[in-house]
Amino acid sequence: MLKRPFSILSLTRVFMFILLCSIYYSLCEDGELWRKTFIIIAILLFIGNHLLLFSSLLKPHYIWFILLDFVLSACFGFIFAGETNMYFIMFGILAVTLFIRTDNKKVLYTYVGLFFITWILISFTTFRITKTISFSENIINLMFIIYGAVVGDLIRKLLIAKEKIADQYEQLSLSHQELSDVHEQLRSYSKQVEELTVIRERNQIAREIHDTVGHKMTALLVQLQIAREFMNLDLEESKHSIQNCEGLAREALEEIRTSVRTLHEDDGLITSFISTLQKLLKDFSQMTTIEVSLEINGDLSATPTSIQPTINRIIQESLTNSKRHGNATKCHVSIDCKPDFIHLYIKDNGIGTFQIQPSFGLLNMRERAMEHGGSIHYESKEGHGFIVKANFPLKQLLWSTRGIK
Repeated sequence: MLKRPFSILSLTRVFMFILLCSIYYSLCEDGELWRKTFIIIAILLFIGNHLLLFSSLLKPHYIWFILLDFVLSACFGFIFAGETNMYFIMFGILAVTLFIRTDNKKVLYTYVGLFFITWILISFTTFRITKTISFSENIINLMFIIYGAVVGDLIRKLLIAKEKIADQYEQLSLSHQELSDVHEQLRSYSKQVEELTVIRERNQIAREIHDTVGHKMTALLVQLQIAREFMNLDLEESKHSIQNCEGLAREALEEIRTSVRTLHEDDGLITSFISTLQKLLKDFSQMTTIEVSLEINGDLSATPTSIQPTINRIIQESLTNSKRHGNATKCHVSIDCKPDFIHLYIKDNGIGTFQIQPSFGLLNMRERAMEHGGSIHYESKEGHGFIVKANFPLKQLLWSTRGIK
Protein backbone atom coordinates (compact mmCIF):
# COMPACT_ATOMS: atom_id res chain seq x y z
CA MET A 1 0.00 0.00 0.00
CA LEU A 2 1.65 3.20 -1.21
CA LYS A 3 5.01 1.47 -1.01
CA ARG A 4 6.72 3.85 -3.44
CA PRO A 5 7.18 7.58 -2.74
CA PHE A 6 7.04 8.39 -6.47
CA SER A 7 3.86 6.57 -7.48
CA ILE A 8 1.08 8.67 -9.00
CA LEU A 9 -1.01 8.65 -5.82
CA SER A 10 1.87 9.56 -3.50
CA LEU A 11 3.22 12.24 -5.86
CA THR A 12 -0.26 13.78 -5.98
CA ARG A 13 -0.22 13.91 -2.18
CA VAL A 14 3.09 15.81 -1.86
CA PHE A 15 2.15 18.07 -4.79
CA MET A 16 -1.06 19.09 -2.97
CA PHE A 17 0.93 20.05 0.12
CA ILE A 18 3.31 22.15 -1.97
CA LEU A 19 0.40 23.79 -3.83
CA LEU A 20 -1.41 24.68 -0.59
CA CYS A 21 1.82 26.08 0.89
CA SER A 22 2.24 28.22 -2.22
CA ILE A 23 -1.29 29.61 -1.81
CA TYR A 24 -0.56 30.38 1.83
CA TYR A 25 2.66 32.10 0.72
CA SER A 26 0.68 34.34 -1.62
CA LEU A 27 -1.49 35.46 1.31
CA CYS A 28 1.52 36.84 3.19
CA GLU A 29 2.20 40.58 3.20
CA ASP A 30 5.55 41.96 2.11
CA GLY A 31 6.71 42.56 5.66
CA GLU A 32 5.64 39.19 7.07
CA LEU A 33 9.04 37.52 6.77
CA TRP A 34 8.51 35.07 9.61
CA ARG A 35 5.37 33.63 8.00
CA LYS A 36 7.11 33.28 4.65
CA THR A 37 10.05 31.59 6.37
CA PHE A 38 7.68 29.20 8.11
CA ILE A 39 6.01 28.29 4.82
CA ILE A 40 9.35 27.59 3.12
CA ILE A 41 10.47 25.44 6.06
CA ALA A 42 7.08 23.67 6.00
CA ILE A 43 7.47 22.88 2.29
CA LEU A 44 10.89 21.36 2.92
CA LEU A 45 9.55 19.39 5.89
CA PHE A 46 6.57 18.13 3.89
CA ILE A 47 8.87 16.88 1.09
CA GLY A 48 11.43 15.30 3.43
CA ASN A 49 8.75 13.78 5.62
CA HIS A 50 7.07 12.38 2.51
CA LEU A 51 10.22 10.51 1.53
CA LEU A 52 10.68 9.17 5.06
CA LEU A 53 7.02 8.14 5.29
CA PHE A 54 7.39 5.81 2.31
CA SER A 55 10.82 4.45 3.22
CA SER A 56 10.73 0.65 3.64
CA LEU A 57 13.33 0.85 6.42
CA LEU A 58 11.26 3.31 8.47
CA LYS A 59 7.88 1.73 7.77
CA PRO A 60 7.17 0.83 11.46
CA HIS A 61 7.50 4.54 12.40
CA TYR A 62 4.88 5.84 9.96
CA ILE A 63 2.74 7.17 12.85
CA TRP A 64 5.35 9.77 13.78
CA PHE A 65 5.78 11.01 10.21
CA ILE A 66 2.01 11.46 9.85
CA LEU A 67 2.05 13.23 13.21
CA LEU A 68 4.64 15.71 11.87
CA ASP A 69 2.38 16.48 8.89
CA PHE A 70 -0.51 16.85 11.35
CA VAL A 71 1.44 19.39 13.45
CA LEU A 72 2.48 21.39 10.37
CA SER A 73 -1.14 21.47 9.13
CA ALA A 74 -2.34 22.60 12.55
CA CYS A 75 0.29 25.36 12.56
CA PHE A 76 -1.12 26.66 9.28
CA GLY A 77 -4.57 26.71 10.87
CA PHE A 78 -3.36 28.73 13.87
CA ILE A 79 -1.03 31.08 11.95
CA PHE A 80 -3.63 31.94 9.29
CA ALA A 81 -6.67 31.79 11.57
CA GLY A 82 -9.43 34.10 10.35
CA GLU A 83 -7.89 34.41 6.87
CA THR A 84 -8.60 31.01 5.27
CA ASN A 85 -9.72 27.51 6.12
CA MET A 86 -7.46 25.72 3.62
CA TYR A 87 -5.88 23.83 6.50
CA PHE A 88 -8.95 21.54 6.28
CA ILE A 89 -7.66 20.40 2.89
CA MET A 90 -4.37 19.47 4.52
CA PHE A 91 -6.22 17.50 7.16
CA GLY A 92 -8.22 15.83 4.38
CA ILE A 93 -4.97 14.75 2.70
CA LEU A 94 -3.74 13.43 6.05
CA ALA A 95 -7.02 11.54 6.52
CA VAL A 96 -6.54 9.82 3.16
CA THR A 97 -2.92 8.96 4.02
CA LEU A 98 -3.76 7.69 7.51
CA PHE A 99 -6.64 5.46 6.44
CA ILE A 100 -4.59 4.07 3.56
CA ARG A 101 -1.74 3.26 5.91
CA THR A 102 -3.58 1.47 8.73
CA ASP A 103 -6.84 0.07 10.02
CA ASN A 104 -5.61 0.01 13.62
CA LYS A 105 -8.59 1.38 15.55
CA LYS A 106 -6.43 2.62 18.41
CA VAL A 107 -4.28 4.73 16.08
CA LEU A 108 -7.30 6.00 14.14
CA TYR A 109 -9.23 6.99 17.27
CA THR A 110 -6.15 8.82 18.60
CA TYR A 111 -5.79 10.91 15.47
CA VAL A 112 -9.52 11.59 15.27
CA GLY A 113 -9.44 12.85 18.84
CA LEU A 114 -6.41 15.03 18.14
CA PHE A 115 -8.15 16.46 15.08
CA PHE A 116 -11.30 17.47 16.95
CA ILE A 117 -9.23 19.08 19.72
CA THR A 118 -7.16 20.97 17.16
CA TRP A 119 -10.26 21.98 15.19
CA ILE A 120 -11.94 23.36 18.31
CA LEU A 121 -8.84 25.33 19.27
CA ILE A 122 -8.38 26.76 15.77
CA SER A 123 -12.09 27.65 15.60
CA PHE A 124 -11.85 29.40 18.98
CA THR A 125 -8.77 31.31 17.78
CA THR A 126 -10.61 32.31 14.61
CA PHE A 127 -13.60 33.49 16.64
CA ARG A 128 -11.37 35.66 18.84
CA ILE A 129 -9.90 37.30 15.76
CA THR A 130 -13.01 37.70 13.58
CA LYS A 131 -15.72 37.67 16.31
CA THR A 132 -17.71 35.45 13.94
CA ILE A 133 -17.85 31.75 13.10
CA SER A 134 -19.44 30.04 10.10
CA PHE A 135 -21.01 26.75 11.14
CA SER A 136 -22.00 25.81 7.58
CA GLU A 137 -18.47 26.33 6.29
CA ASN A 138 -17.00 24.28 9.13
CA ILE A 139 -19.53 21.49 8.60
CA ILE A 140 -18.71 21.37 4.88
CA ASN A 141 -14.98 21.24 5.64
CA LEU A 142 -15.56 18.50 8.21
CA MET A 143 -17.51 16.46 5.64
CA PHE A 144 -14.58 16.88 3.25
CA ILE A 145 -12.23 15.34 5.84
CA ILE A 146 -14.67 12.51 6.48
CA TYR A 147 -14.89 11.95 2.74
CA GLY A 148 -11.07 11.79 2.58
CA ALA A 149 -11.04 9.20 5.36
CA VAL A 150 -13.62 7.06 3.51
CA VAL A 151 -11.66 7.35 0.26
CA GLY A 152 -8.45 6.38 2.05
CA ASP A 153 -10.12 3.33 3.59
CA LEU A 154 -11.50 2.27 0.20
CA ILE A 155 -8.10 2.73 -1.44
CA ARG A 156 -6.47 0.64 1.31
CA LYS A 157 -8.96 -2.18 0.79
CA LEU A 158 -8.48 -1.94 -2.97
CA LEU A 159 -4.71 -2.16 -2.63
CA ILE A 160 -5.04 -5.11 -0.23
CA ALA A 161 -7.32 -6.87 -2.70
CA LYS A 162 -4.85 -6.15 -5.49
CA GLU A 163 -1.97 -7.61 -3.48
CA LYS A 164 -4.08 -10.62 -2.57
CA ILE A 165 -4.96 -11.20 -6.22
CA ALA A 166 -1.28 -10.91 -7.13
CA ASP A 167 -0.38 -13.46 -4.44
CA GLN A 168 -3.14 -15.78 -5.55
CA TYR A 169 -2.01 -15.46 -9.15
CA GLU A 170 1.52 -16.32 -8.09
CA GLN A 171 0.26 -19.29 -6.10
CA LEU A 172 -1.85 -20.33 -9.06
CA SER A 173 1.21 -20.13 -11.31
CA LEU A 174 3.19 -22.23 -8.85
CA SER A 175 0.32 -24.71 -8.60
CA HIS A 176 0.13 -24.87 -12.38
CA GLN A 177 3.86 -25.54 -12.56
CA GLU A 178 3.60 -28.20 -9.86
CA LEU A 179 0.63 -29.71 -11.67
CA SER A 180 2.65 -29.79 -14.88
CA ASP A 181 5.51 -31.49 -13.05
CA VAL A 182 3.13 -34.03 -11.51
CA HIS A 183 1.56 -34.62 -14.92
CA GLU A 184 5.00 -35.25 -16.37
CA GLN A 185 5.78 -37.63 -13.51
CA LEU A 186 2.49 -39.43 -14.10
CA ARG A 187 3.37 -39.82 -17.76
CA SER A 188 6.74 -41.23 -16.75
CA TYR A 189 5.12 -43.55 -14.21
CA SER A 190 2.55 -44.61 -16.77
CA LYS A 191 5.33 -45.49 -19.18
CA GLN A 192 7.14 -47.43 -16.46
CA VAL A 193 3.93 -49.27 -15.56
CA GLU A 194 3.43 -50.12 -19.21
CA GLU A 195 6.97 -51.45 -19.47
CA LEU A 196 6.57 -53.43 -16.24
CA THR A 197 3.27 -54.82 -17.51
CA VAL A 198 4.94 -56.00 -20.70
CA ILE A 199 7.75 -57.60 -18.67
CA ARG A 200 5.22 -59.27 -16.39
CA GLU A 201 3.27 -60.61 -19.34
CA ARG A 202 6.48 -61.96 -20.87
CA ASN A 203 7.41 -63.63 -17.60
CA GLN A 204 3.91 -65.03 -17.29
CA ILE A 205 4.07 -66.44 -20.81
CA ALA A 206 7.48 -67.95 -20.09
CA ARG A 207 6.15 -69.45 -16.86
CA GLU A 208 3.05 -70.87 -18.55
CA ILE A 209 5.09 -72.42 -21.35
CA HIS A 210 7.60 -73.83 -18.87
CA ASP A 211 4.94 -75.31 -16.64
CA THR A 212 2.87 -76.81 -19.44
CA VAL A 213 5.20 -77.58 -22.34
CA GLY A 214 8.05 -78.55 -20.01
CA HIS A 215 5.81 -81.12 -18.39
CA LYS A 216 4.83 -82.57 -21.76
CA MET A 217 8.42 -82.57 -23.02
CA THR A 218 9.56 -84.57 -19.99
CA ALA A 219 6.92 -87.18 -20.66
CA LEU A 220 7.83 -87.11 -24.38
CA LEU A 221 11.49 -87.81 -23.65
CA VAL A 222 10.54 -90.73 -21.42
CA GLN A 223 8.36 -92.21 -24.17
CA LEU A 224 11.13 -91.79 -26.72
CA GLN A 225 13.51 -93.61 -24.42
CA ILE A 226 10.98 -96.43 -24.02
CA ALA A 227 10.47 -96.61 -27.78
CA ARG A 228 14.19 -96.88 -28.32
CA GLU A 229 14.54 -99.67 -25.72
CA PHE A 230 11.67 -101.70 -27.20
CA MET A 231 12.63 -101.07 -30.84
CA ASN A 232 14.54 -104.37 -31.06
CA LEU A 233 12.67 -106.24 -28.31
CA ASP A 234 8.99 -105.50 -28.84
CA LEU A 235 8.06 -103.69 -32.05
CA GLU A 236 4.41 -103.29 -31.09
CA GLU A 237 5.30 -101.70 -27.75
CA SER A 238 7.73 -99.46 -29.57
CA LYS A 239 4.99 -98.35 -32.00
CA HIS A 240 2.70 -97.72 -29.05
CA SER A 241 5.31 -95.49 -27.43
CA ILE A 242 5.81 -93.59 -30.67
CA GLN A 243 2.06 -93.01 -30.87
CA ASN A 244 2.17 -91.67 -27.34
CA CYS A 245 5.01 -89.37 -28.36
CA GLU A 246 2.93 -88.07 -31.26
CA GLY A 247 0.05 -87.38 -28.90
CA LEU A 248 2.32 -85.65 -26.43
CA ALA A 249 3.81 -83.50 -29.18
CA ARG A 250 0.35 -82.46 -30.35
CA GLU A 251 -0.67 -81.65 -26.79
CA ALA A 252 2.50 -79.62 -26.24
CA LEU A 253 1.79 -77.63 -29.41
CA GLU A 254 -1.74 -76.98 -28.26
CA GLU A 255 -0.42 -75.91 -24.85
CA ILE A 256 1.85 -73.35 -26.52
CA ARG A 257 -0.98 -71.93 -28.61
CA THR A 258 -3.31 -71.72 -25.63
CA SER A 259 -0.70 -70.12 -23.36
CA VAL A 260 0.20 -67.44 -25.88
CA ARG A 261 -3.45 -66.71 -26.72
CA THR A 262 -4.97 -66.47 -23.25
CA LEU A 263 -2.12 -66.72 -20.70
CA HIS A 264 -4.64 -68.57 -18.52
CA GLU A 265 -5.03 -72.09 -19.77
CA ASP A 266 -7.46 -73.13 -17.08
CA ASP A 267 -9.98 -70.27 -17.40
CA GLY A 268 -12.20 -72.18 -19.79
CA LEU A 269 -12.23 -75.52 -17.97
CA ILE A 270 -15.68 -76.72 -16.97
CA THR A 271 -14.59 -80.01 -15.41
CA SER A 272 -14.28 -80.30 -11.63
CA PHE A 273 -11.01 -79.65 -9.90
CA ILE A 274 -10.76 -83.26 -8.70
CA SER A 275 -11.24 -84.55 -12.24
CA THR A 276 -8.57 -82.20 -13.48
CA LEU A 277 -6.09 -83.42 -10.88
CA GLN A 278 -6.93 -87.07 -11.53
CA LYS A 279 -6.41 -86.66 -15.27
CA LEU A 280 -3.13 -84.84 -14.68
CA LEU A 281 -1.77 -87.58 -12.41
CA LYS A 282 -3.09 -90.39 -14.62
CA ASP A 283 -1.56 -88.95 -17.80
CA PHE A 284 1.75 -88.30 -16.12
CA SER A 285 1.86 -91.78 -14.65
CA GLN A 286 1.10 -93.38 -18.01
CA MET A 287 3.71 -91.37 -19.84
CA THR A 288 6.52 -91.71 -17.30
CA THR A 289 5.73 -95.04 -15.59
CA ILE A 290 5.92 -93.20 -12.23
CA GLU A 291 3.45 -94.47 -9.64
CA VAL A 292 1.45 -91.47 -8.41
CA SER A 293 -1.01 -91.45 -5.51
CA LEU A 294 -3.45 -88.71 -4.48
CA GLU A 295 -4.82 -88.12 -0.99
CA ILE A 296 -7.51 -85.50 -0.32
CA ASN A 297 -8.69 -84.48 3.14
CA GLY A 298 -11.69 -82.19 3.36
CA ASP A 299 -13.92 -80.73 0.66
CA LEU A 300 -11.73 -80.00 -2.36
CA SER A 301 -14.70 -78.59 -4.30
CA ALA A 302 -14.74 -75.63 -1.91
CA THR A 303 -11.31 -74.57 -3.11
CA PRO A 304 -11.52 -71.07 -4.67
CA THR A 305 -11.30 -71.18 -8.44
CA SER A 306 -8.56 -68.51 -8.36
CA ILE A 307 -6.24 -70.88 -6.46
CA GLN A 308 -7.03 -74.06 -8.42
CA PRO A 309 -4.76 -73.27 -11.41
CA THR A 310 -1.87 -72.50 -9.04
CA ILE A 311 -2.28 -75.79 -7.15
CA ASN A 312 -2.52 -77.60 -10.47
CA ARG A 313 0.71 -76.00 -11.76
CA ILE A 314 2.63 -76.65 -8.55
CA ILE A 315 1.67 -80.34 -8.66
CA GLN A 316 2.53 -80.53 -12.34
CA GLU A 317 5.93 -78.88 -11.86
CA SER A 318 6.71 -81.04 -8.83
CA LEU A 319 5.94 -84.23 -10.78
CA THR A 320 8.05 -83.06 -13.68
CA ASN A 321 10.99 -82.32 -11.38
CA SER A 322 10.57 -85.73 -9.70
CA LYS A 323 11.16 -87.46 -13.02
CA ARG A 324 13.60 -85.02 -14.61
CA HIS A 325 15.92 -84.37 -11.68
CA GLY A 326 15.10 -87.02 -9.04
CA ASN A 327 14.61 -90.15 -11.20
CA ALA A 328 11.75 -90.99 -8.87
CA THR A 329 9.53 -94.07 -9.31
CA LYS A 330 6.85 -93.05 -6.79
CA CYS A 331 5.23 -89.77 -5.91
CA HIS A 332 2.58 -88.98 -3.32
CA VAL A 333 0.33 -85.91 -3.47
CA SER A 334 -1.71 -84.87 -0.44
CA ILE A 335 -4.20 -81.98 -0.23
CA ASP A 336 -5.60 -80.97 3.15
CA CYS A 337 -8.60 -78.61 2.87
CA LYS A 338 -9.53 -76.62 5.97
CA PRO A 339 -11.98 -73.71 6.36
CA ASP A 340 -9.16 -71.20 6.71
CA PHE A 341 -6.31 -72.72 4.69
CA ILE A 342 -5.26 -75.30 2.10
CA HIS A 343 -2.14 -77.36 2.69
CA LEU A 344 -0.43 -79.07 -0.24
CA TYR A 345 2.15 -81.82 0.36
CA ILE A 346 4.11 -83.55 -2.43
CA LYS A 347 6.80 -86.19 -1.77
CA ASP A 348 8.75 -88.46 -4.13
CA ASN A 349 11.29 -91.24 -3.59
CA GLY A 350 13.91 -89.76 -5.87
CA ILE A 351 17.63 -89.44 -5.29
CA GLY A 352 17.19 -86.16 -3.42
CA THR A 353 19.89 -83.53 -2.99
CA PHE A 354 22.15 -82.27 -0.23
CA GLN A 355 21.66 -78.62 -1.13
CA ILE A 356 18.59 -77.23 -2.91
CA GLN A 357 19.42 -74.84 -5.73
CA PRO A 358 16.19 -73.01 -6.78
CA SER A 359 15.72 -73.46 -10.51
CA PHE A 360 13.39 -71.59 -12.84
CA GLY A 361 10.62 -74.05 -12.06
CA LEU A 362 11.00 -73.79 -8.27
CA LEU A 363 11.07 -70.00 -8.46
CA ASN A 364 7.91 -70.01 -10.55
CA MET A 365 6.17 -72.22 -8.00
CA ARG A 366 7.11 -69.78 -5.23
CA GLU A 367 5.90 -66.78 -7.25
CA ARG A 368 2.58 -68.49 -7.93
CA ALA A 369 2.07 -69.23 -4.23
CA MET A 370 2.97 -65.68 -3.17
CA GLU A 371 0.49 -64.20 -5.67
CA HIS A 372 -2.28 -65.73 -3.53
CA GLY A 373 -0.73 -64.77 -0.21
CA GLY A 374 0.59 -68.29 0.28
CA SER A 375 4.01 -69.78 1.02
CA ILE A 376 6.00 -72.73 -0.24
CA HIS A 377 8.94 -74.65 1.23
CA TYR A 378 11.28 -77.32 -0.14
CA GLU A 379 12.94 -80.15 1.78
CA SER A 380 15.35 -82.78 0.52
CA LYS A 381 18.13 -85.13 1.60
CA GLU A 382 20.36 -87.30 -0.51
CA GLY A 383 18.71 -90.66 -0.99
CA HIS A 384 15.46 -89.55 0.69
CA GLY A 385 13.61 -87.85 -2.16
CA PHE A 386 12.22 -84.36 -2.48
CA ILE A 387 9.34 -82.72 -0.53
CA VAL A 388 7.23 -79.70 -1.51
CA LYS A 389 5.04 -78.02 1.13
CA ALA A 390 2.67 -75.22 0.14
CA ASN A 391 0.11 -73.33 2.24
CA PHE A 392 -2.67 -71.07 0.99
CA PRO A 393 -4.69 -68.95 3.47
CA LEU A 394 -8.38 -68.55 2.70
CA LYS A 395 -10.46 -65.45 3.41
CA GLN A 396 -13.55 -66.02 5.50
CA LEU A 397 -16.79 -64.12 4.92
CA LEU A 398 -19.24 -63.77 7.82
CA TRP A 399 -22.87 -62.73 7.25
CA SER A 400 -25.40 -62.26 10.02
CA THR A 401 -29.04 -61.15 10.25
CA ARG A 402 -28.52 -59.67 13.70
CA GLY A 403 -29.63 -56.06 13.83
CA ILE A 404 -31.72 -56.30 10.67
CA LYS A 405 -35.32 -55.26 11.23
